[in-house]
Amino acid sequence: MIQKLPMRLCQLAAGVLCTTLCTGVVWAQTFSLDGVSSGPNGVFPDDLLLPGPAPLLPGAGGLIPGPLPPPPPSPVDVDGFTFSQVFPAAHTVLGVDFSVAPGSVGAAGTAVIVESGGLGFADEPADIFSSGLAGGNVQTADGDGLPLGPAIPFGVIEPGSNVDGWDATAPFGPAGFPGIIYTITAFDAGAHPVYAGTGATGSYLFFSPPVVGYSVLPALFATDLAIGLGPGDDIDAVALIEDGIFGPTPGDAIYFSLTPGSPTLAGLGASPADVLVTSLGGAPAVAFTAASLGLLPTDDIDALDLFVIPEPASAALMCLGVTLLCRRRV
Repeated sequence: MIQKLPMRLCQLAAGVLCTTLCTGVVWAQTFSLDGVSSGPNGVFPDDLLLPGPAPLLPGAGGLIPGPLPPPPPSPVDVDGFTFSQVFPAAHTVLGVDFSVAPGSVGAAGTAVIVESGGLGFADEPADIFSSGLAGGNVQTADGDGLPLGPAIPFGVIEPGSNVDGWDATAPFGPAGFPGIIYTITAFDAGAHPVYAGTGATGSYLFFSPPVVGYSVLPALFATDLAIGLGPGDDIDAVALIEDGIFGPTPGDAIYFSLTPGSPTLAGLGASPADVLVTSLGGAPAVAFTAASLGLLPTDDIDALDLFVIPEPASAALMCLGVTLLCRRRV
Protein backbone atom coordinates (compact mmCIF):
# COMPACT_ATOMS: atom_id res chain seq x y z
CA MET A 1 0.00 0.00 0.00
CA ILE A 2 2.85 2.39 0.79
CA GLN A 3 4.28 1.82 -2.69
CA LYS A 4 0.95 2.01 -4.49
CA LEU A 5 -0.32 5.29 -3.07
CA PRO A 6 2.39 7.56 -4.58
CA MET A 7 1.87 5.87 -7.95
CA ARG A 8 -1.88 6.39 -7.71
CA LEU A 9 -1.46 10.05 -6.78
CA CYS A 10 0.88 10.48 -9.71
CA GLN A 11 -1.65 8.90 -12.04
CA LEU A 12 -4.39 11.15 -10.74
CA ALA A 13 -2.21 14.23 -11.28
CA ALA A 14 -1.39 13.08 -14.78
CA GLY A 15 -5.07 12.49 -15.48
CA VAL A 16 -6.06 15.96 -14.29
CA LEU A 17 -3.32 17.63 -16.33
CA CYS A 18 -3.98 15.64 -19.49
CA THR A 19 -7.73 16.00 -19.18
CA THR A 20 -7.46 19.76 -18.85
CA LEU A 21 -4.85 20.34 -21.53
CA CYS A 22 -5.61 17.64 -24.06
CA THR A 23 -9.21 16.58 -24.06
CA GLY A 24 -11.63 18.81 -22.23
CA VAL A 25 -13.32 15.60 -21.04
CA VAL A 26 -15.30 15.83 -17.82
CA TRP A 27 -14.72 12.75 -15.71
CA ALA A 28 -17.56 10.73 -14.23
CA GLN A 29 -17.94 7.09 -13.20
CA THR A 30 -20.68 5.08 -14.87
CA PHE A 31 -20.92 1.31 -14.65
CA SER A 32 -23.27 -1.61 -15.12
CA LEU A 33 -23.56 -5.02 -13.48
CA ASP A 34 -24.10 -8.38 -15.13
CA GLY A 35 -27.33 -10.36 -15.02
CA VAL A 36 -26.23 -12.50 -12.08
CA SER A 37 -25.06 -9.78 -9.71
CA SER A 38 -27.47 -6.98 -10.62
CA GLY A 39 -30.49 -8.54 -8.84
CA PRO A 40 -28.88 -8.91 -5.40
CA ASN A 41 -27.79 -5.28 -5.70
CA GLY A 42 -31.37 -4.16 -6.35
CA VAL A 43 -30.75 -3.01 -9.93
CA PHE A 44 -31.19 -4.44 -13.43
CA PRO A 45 -28.51 -5.62 -15.89
CA ASP A 46 -29.30 -2.77 -18.30
CA ASP A 47 -29.22 0.01 -15.68
CA LEU A 48 -26.40 2.53 -16.04
CA LEU A 49 -25.23 3.33 -12.53
CA LEU A 50 -23.23 5.86 -10.57
CA PRO A 51 -21.38 4.93 -7.37
CA GLY A 52 -23.83 4.28 -4.57
CA PRO A 53 -25.04 2.42 -6.52
CA ALA A 54 -27.36 5.13 -7.82
CA PRO A 55 -29.23 5.04 -11.13
CA LEU A 56 -27.96 7.34 -13.85
CA LEU A 57 -30.19 5.90 -16.56
CA PRO A 58 -32.55 2.96 -15.96
CA GLY A 59 -32.97 0.43 -18.70
CA ALA A 60 -36.14 -1.52 -19.41
CA GLY A 61 -36.19 -2.89 -15.88
CA GLY A 62 -36.56 0.65 -14.55
CA LEU A 63 -39.68 1.46 -16.56
CA ILE A 64 -42.67 2.17 -14.35
CA PRO A 65 -45.55 -0.22 -15.14
CA GLY A 66 -48.65 1.54 -16.40
CA PRO A 67 -52.23 0.84 -15.29
CA LEU A 68 -52.99 -1.02 -18.50
CA PRO A 69 -51.25 -3.89 -20.30
CA PRO A 70 -48.85 -4.59 -21.83
CA PRO A 71 -46.31 -4.58 -19.02
CA PRO A 72 -42.91 -2.97 -19.62
CA PRO A 73 -40.40 -5.05 -21.58
CA SER A 74 -38.06 -7.28 -19.67
CA PRO A 75 -34.52 -6.02 -19.12
CA VAL A 76 -31.74 -7.12 -21.42
CA ASP A 77 -28.20 -7.84 -20.22
CA VAL A 78 -26.13 -4.94 -21.55
CA ASP A 79 -22.60 -6.28 -21.27
CA GLY A 80 -20.64 -3.40 -22.76
CA PHE A 81 -21.32 0.29 -23.32
CA THR A 82 -19.54 3.51 -24.24
CA PHE A 83 -20.57 7.16 -24.39
CA SER A 84 -17.76 7.63 -26.96
CA GLN A 85 -15.11 10.31 -27.23
CA VAL A 86 -14.43 12.51 -30.27
CA PHE A 87 -10.85 12.56 -31.53
CA PRO A 88 -9.16 12.78 -34.91
CA ALA A 89 -8.07 9.59 -36.60
CA ALA A 90 -4.53 10.26 -35.39
CA HIS A 91 -4.74 9.72 -31.65
CA THR A 92 -2.75 8.07 -28.92
CA VAL A 93 -4.08 5.90 -26.13
CA LEU A 94 -2.04 6.59 -23.00
CA GLY A 95 -3.95 4.38 -20.62
CA VAL A 96 -6.71 1.82 -20.29
CA ASP A 97 -9.32 1.39 -17.57
CA PHE A 98 -10.80 -2.08 -17.35
CA SER A 99 -12.62 -4.61 -15.23
CA VAL A 100 -12.21 -8.36 -15.40
CA ALA A 101 -14.62 -11.27 -15.35
CA PRO A 102 -14.80 -13.74 -12.46
CA GLY A 103 -11.91 -16.18 -12.52
CA SER A 104 -9.35 -13.64 -13.70
CA VAL A 105 -6.12 -13.67 -11.70
CA GLY A 106 -3.78 -10.92 -12.93
CA ALA A 107 -0.03 -10.87 -13.40
CA ALA A 108 2.38 -10.94 -10.48
CA GLY A 109 2.85 -7.59 -8.73
CA THR A 110 -0.40 -6.05 -10.01
CA ALA A 111 -3.53 -4.80 -8.28
CA VAL A 112 -5.61 -7.44 -10.06
CA ILE A 113 -3.73 -10.31 -8.46
CA VAL A 114 -4.05 -8.64 -5.06
CA GLU A 115 -7.84 -8.33 -5.43
CA SER A 116 -8.17 -11.86 -6.81
CA GLY A 117 -6.10 -13.36 -4.04
CA GLY A 118 -4.08 -14.98 -6.81
CA LEU A 119 -6.96 -17.37 -7.43
CA GLY A 120 -9.81 -15.46 -9.09
CA PHE A 121 -13.45 -15.59 -7.97
CA ALA A 122 -12.87 -13.05 -5.22
CA ASP A 123 -13.13 -9.25 -5.35
CA GLU A 124 -11.58 -8.53 -8.75
CA PRO A 125 -14.82 -8.63 -10.86
CA ALA A 126 -16.35 -5.70 -8.92
CA ASP A 127 -13.36 -3.40 -9.39
CA ILE A 128 -11.89 -1.09 -12.02
CA PHE A 129 -8.17 -1.15 -12.75
CA SER A 130 -6.01 1.32 -14.67
CA SER A 131 -2.95 0.51 -16.73
CA GLY A 132 -0.37 2.76 -18.36
CA LEU A 133 0.32 -0.04 -20.87
CA ALA A 134 3.71 -0.81 -19.37
CA GLY A 135 2.83 -4.17 -17.84
CA GLY A 136 1.23 -3.10 -14.58
CA ASN A 137 -2.10 -1.93 -13.20
CA VAL A 138 -3.52 -0.15 -10.16
CA GLN A 139 -6.98 -0.21 -8.64
CA THR A 140 -9.05 2.92 -9.31
CA ALA A 141 -12.53 1.79 -8.22
CA ASP A 142 -13.53 -0.78 -5.64
CA GLY A 143 -16.78 -2.72 -5.37
CA ASP A 144 -17.58 -2.15 -1.73
CA GLY A 145 -14.92 0.43 -0.91
CA LEU A 146 -13.69 -1.57 2.07
CA PRO A 147 -11.14 -1.23 3.46
CA LEU A 148 -11.19 2.45 2.69
CA GLY A 149 -8.44 3.56 0.35
CA PRO A 150 -7.78 5.77 -2.66
CA ALA A 151 -10.13 3.77 -4.92
CA ILE A 152 -13.64 5.02 -5.75
CA PRO A 153 -16.25 2.92 -3.86
CA PHE A 154 -19.09 1.62 -6.04
CA GLY A 155 -21.15 0.50 -3.05
CA VAL A 156 -22.03 -2.94 -4.40
CA ILE A 157 -21.94 -6.37 -2.77
CA GLU A 158 -18.42 -7.76 -2.75
CA PRO A 159 -17.54 -10.51 -3.40
CA GLY A 160 -20.36 -11.54 -5.69
CA SER A 161 -20.71 -8.55 -8.02
CA ASN A 162 -19.36 -8.31 -11.55
CA VAL A 163 -18.95 -4.92 -13.23
CA ASP A 164 -19.43 -5.61 -16.94
CA GLY A 165 -19.60 -2.07 -18.32
CA TRP A 166 -17.65 1.11 -17.54
CA ASP A 167 -17.21 4.64 -18.90
CA ALA A 168 -15.38 7.39 -17.06
CA THR A 169 -16.25 10.24 -19.43
CA ALA A 170 -19.13 12.67 -19.10
CA PRO A 171 -22.37 10.73 -19.50
CA PHE A 172 -23.90 10.35 -22.95
CA GLY A 173 -20.94 11.58 -24.92
CA PRO A 174 -19.70 14.96 -26.11
CA ALA A 175 -21.98 17.71 -27.42
CA GLY A 176 -23.52 16.71 -30.70
CA PHE A 177 -23.08 12.99 -30.05
CA PRO A 178 -25.49 12.30 -27.20
CA GLY A 179 -26.29 8.68 -26.65
CA ILE A 180 -25.12 5.23 -25.75
CA ILE A 181 -23.31 2.71 -27.91
CA TYR A 182 -23.81 -0.72 -26.37
CA THR A 183 -23.70 -4.46 -26.88
CA ILE A 184 -25.81 -7.23 -25.38
CA THR A 185 -24.95 -10.79 -24.45
CA ALA A 186 -25.03 -13.43 -27.17
CA PHE A 187 -27.81 -15.18 -25.22
CA ASP A 188 -30.07 -12.13 -25.22
CA ALA A 189 -29.32 -11.45 -28.89
CA GLY A 190 -31.04 -14.74 -29.65
CA ALA A 191 -33.60 -14.92 -26.84
CA HIS A 192 -34.78 -11.44 -25.85
CA PRO A 193 -38.11 -10.56 -27.50
CA VAL A 194 -36.84 -7.20 -28.78
CA TYR A 195 -33.67 -8.57 -30.37
CA ALA A 196 -34.47 -12.16 -31.29
CA GLY A 197 -35.31 -12.60 -34.95
CA THR A 198 -33.49 -9.44 -36.01
CA GLY A 199 -30.29 -11.27 -36.91
CA ALA A 200 -28.47 -9.60 -34.03
CA THR A 201 -25.50 -11.31 -32.42
CA GLY A 202 -23.43 -10.64 -29.36
CA SER A 203 -21.05 -8.56 -31.50
CA TYR A 204 -23.61 -6.12 -32.93
CA LEU A 205 -23.26 -2.51 -31.77
CA PHE A 206 -26.46 -0.63 -30.99
CA PHE A 207 -27.18 3.06 -30.40
CA SER A 208 -29.84 4.68 -28.25
CA PRO A 209 -30.44 8.23 -27.00
CA PRO A 210 -30.27 8.59 -23.21
CA VAL A 211 -33.89 7.87 -22.30
CA VAL A 212 -35.38 5.58 -19.68
CA GLY A 213 -35.80 2.16 -21.23
CA TYR A 214 -33.04 2.85 -23.79
CA SER A 215 -32.12 -0.83 -24.04
CA VAL A 216 -35.39 -1.80 -25.71
CA LEU A 217 -35.30 1.10 -28.17
CA PRO A 218 -32.23 0.04 -30.13
CA ALA A 219 -31.01 1.46 -33.41
CA LEU A 220 -28.33 -0.44 -35.27
CA PHE A 221 -24.90 1.19 -35.12
CA ALA A 222 -22.85 -1.57 -36.77
CA THR A 223 -23.26 -5.26 -37.51
CA ASP A 224 -20.63 -7.81 -36.63
CA LEU A 225 -19.62 -8.23 -40.30
CA ALA A 226 -19.30 -4.45 -40.77
CA ILE A 227 -16.53 -4.31 -38.17
CA GLY A 228 -14.72 -7.46 -39.20
CA LEU A 229 -16.31 -9.89 -36.76
CA GLY A 230 -18.40 -12.95 -37.50
CA PRO A 231 -20.63 -15.74 -36.21
CA GLY A 232 -19.74 -16.88 -32.71
CA ASP A 233 -17.93 -13.66 -31.77
CA ASP A 234 -19.26 -11.90 -28.67
CA ILE A 235 -18.06 -8.42 -27.70
CA ASP A 236 -17.41 -8.31 -23.96
CA ALA A 237 -16.35 -4.67 -23.55
CA VAL A 238 -16.26 -1.68 -25.89
CA ALA A 239 -14.89 1.88 -26.10
CA LEU A 240 -15.55 4.05 -29.15
CA ILE A 241 -13.36 6.86 -30.48
CA GLU A 242 -15.53 8.95 -32.83
CA ASP A 243 -13.97 10.86 -35.74
CA GLY A 244 -16.44 13.74 -35.44
CA ILE A 245 -18.95 12.45 -37.98
CA PHE A 246 -21.94 10.96 -36.20
CA GLY A 247 -22.58 7.33 -36.96
CA PRO A 248 -20.24 4.52 -37.96
CA THR A 249 -17.56 5.75 -40.36
CA PRO A 250 -14.15 4.35 -41.38
CA GLY A 251 -12.53 7.05 -39.24
CA ASP A 252 -13.99 5.67 -36.02
CA ALA A 253 -11.77 3.49 -33.84
CA ILE A 254 -13.66 0.75 -32.02
CA TYR A 255 -11.66 -0.76 -29.16
CA PHE A 256 -13.10 -3.90 -27.63
CA SER A 257 -12.52 -7.27 -26.02
CA LEU A 258 -14.15 -10.59 -26.90
CA THR A 259 -15.53 -13.33 -24.69
CA PRO A 260 -13.61 -16.61 -24.38
CA GLY A 261 -14.29 -18.91 -27.30
CA SER A 262 -14.90 -16.15 -29.85
CA PRO A 263 -13.49 -17.45 -33.17
CA THR A 264 -11.76 -14.16 -34.01
CA LEU A 265 -9.51 -14.59 -30.97
CA ALA A 266 -8.20 -17.88 -32.32
CA GLY A 267 -7.67 -16.34 -35.76
CA LEU A 268 -5.57 -13.53 -34.28
CA GLY A 269 -3.78 -15.69 -31.74
CA ALA A 270 -5.26 -13.35 -29.13
CA SER A 271 -6.87 -13.85 -25.73
CA PRO A 272 -9.96 -12.49 -23.91
CA ALA A 273 -7.57 -10.26 -21.93
CA ASP A 274 -6.26 -8.53 -25.06
CA VAL A 275 -7.80 -5.25 -26.23
CA LEU A 276 -8.56 -5.31 -29.95
CA VAL A 277 -9.27 -2.45 -32.35
CA THR A 278 -11.24 -2.25 -35.58
CA SER A 279 -13.22 0.22 -37.69
CA LEU A 280 -16.10 0.18 -40.13
CA GLY A 281 -15.01 -2.02 -43.00
CA GLY A 282 -11.77 -2.85 -41.21
CA ALA A 283 -10.27 -5.99 -39.79
CA PRO A 284 -9.69 -6.50 -36.06
CA ALA A 285 -6.15 -6.32 -34.73
CA VAL A 286 -4.58 -6.50 -31.29
CA ALA A 287 -4.20 -2.99 -29.89
CA PHE A 288 -2.92 -3.83 -26.38
CA THR A 289 -1.84 -7.23 -25.16
CA ALA A 290 -2.81 -8.78 -21.87
CA ALA A 291 0.82 -8.53 -20.75
CA SER A 292 0.89 -4.76 -21.37
CA LEU A 293 -2.12 -4.42 -19.05
CA GLY A 294 -0.69 -6.58 -16.29
CA LEU A 295 -2.98 -9.52 -17.09
CA LEU A 296 -2.60 -13.16 -18.00
CA PRO A 297 -3.82 -14.62 -21.32
CA THR A 298 -6.27 -16.71 -19.28
CA ASP A 299 -7.89 -13.56 -17.82
CA ASP A 300 -10.95 -11.90 -19.35
CA ILE A 301 -11.60 -8.15 -19.77
CA ASP A 302 -15.33 -7.41 -19.55
CA ALA A 303 -15.42 -3.59 -19.13
CA LEU A 304 -13.27 -1.00 -20.88
CA ASP A 305 -12.52 2.70 -21.20
CA LEU A 306 -9.58 4.63 -22.66
CA PHE A 307 -7.49 7.69 -21.88
CA VAL A 308 -6.89 9.29 -25.30
CA ILE A 309 -5.05 12.35 -26.57
CA PRO A 310 -4.90 13.85 -30.08
CA GLU A 311 -1.69 13.56 -32.04
CA PRO A 312 0.37 15.51 -32.77
CA ALA A 313 -0.05 18.30 -30.23
CA SER A 314 2.18 20.15 -27.82
CA ALA A 315 -0.27 19.31 -25.04
CA ALA A 316 0.09 15.66 -25.96
CA LEU A 317 3.82 15.87 -25.39
CA MET A 318 3.22 17.42 -21.96
CA CYS A 319 0.84 14.62 -21.09
CA LEU A 320 3.31 12.03 -22.26
CA GLY A 321 6.03 13.59 -20.14
CA VAL A 322 3.89 13.37 -17.02
CA THR A 323 2.95 9.80 -17.85
CA LEU A 324 6.57 8.78 -18.27
CA LEU A 325 7.44 10.33 -14.92
CA CYS A 326 4.66 8.28 -13.34
CA ARG A 327 5.87 5.09 -14.96
CA ARG A 328 9.31 5.62 -13.47
CA ARG A 329 7.71 5.22 -10.04
CA VAL A 330 6.45 1.71 -10.71
